[in-house]
Amino acid sequence: MDSNATDKTYIPCTDVNLLNPKLKNTNIDFIGGTNTGKCKLKIRSFSSVDEGSYTCKFWSRCSDAHYNVYNVQLKNSPVVEITRRPTELKLILICNPSGNPANYTLGDWEHWSEFREHIQNLEGTPDGTLTFLKSSSRLHETDGIYKCKASNGIHGTNGHLYQIGTSLVYNKGNI
Repeated sequence: MDSNATDKTYIPCTDVNLLNPKLKNTNIDFIGGTNTGKCKLKIRSFSSVDEGSYTCKFWSRCSDAHYNVYNVQLKNSPVVEITRRPTELKLILICNPSGNPANYTLGDWEHWSEFREHIQNLEGTPDGTLTFLKSSSRLHETDGIYKCKASNGIHGTNGHLYQIGTSLVYNKGNI
């Protein structure tokens, strides 16, 4: 007897319609079959509805079934929004990135004029907060566009690693 024959793992792969008729007109393909001993699951145009756990069950002639579970999630660059939180004494801008993975690196804040001229870079707190104290003598010094940059290591559709959120600050006698 051939020793390789008993050690060889066989993965039966049948017609996808026999496995689950609901998969017939979907973006899921099974590639391979019993003639190749291999079976691959291919998901075309993967989207968030395809996220989740996928279990591969296989067995060899001399052993019980084996299971491999694969957790599949989309990774996407962050969408960056800025929340404004005005108080009586100050204005707080909060950088709010959301993406997957949710582990963010925040860059310096940028202050721009309404005429698209760079004014200054500002260092916020590690959690993405930038605070302005109220001052009647320097009322319009803080006017302009504020940009917050965040990255989670995934390039955006724009090709950039850091994604940017913006907020316009214009003081009308109070901050």
